[in-house]
Amino acid sequence: MSCSFCHRANHPCIMDPVKAPSCSERVRRKGRCDGVDVGNKLTATIREIRRLEDEEGRLTKRALEVQKQVLELQQKLHKQKKQDSLFRQCRSFHSKDSLTVNPSEKPLG
Repeated sequence: MSCSFCHRANHPCIMDPVKAPSCSERVRRKGRCDGVDVGNKLTATIREIRRLEDEEGRLTKRALEVQKQVLELQQKLHKQKKQDSLFRQCRSFHSKDSLTVNPSEKPLG
């Protein structure tokens, strides 16, 4: 990444942090180079982007798992409601039979 001076002056920014903390152009002109800071910040930003992408992947996977669980629970609830409805119908049918005084008579209900 070019330092701000080389970028503005359209110079090639050649840097070797082992030899000097500045690019060759700033060493020649005896000035301070912010290219290392830019590079370090860029590296940190790239690292943070990768971390966030990994986290997004984990969260997306977890969201899909939760959606699957919700669907299973909705299906279970629907099945339970059907069973409850059948139970109520059977109970209603049996209670009408109990209103009959004589088995040969028709139910009162």
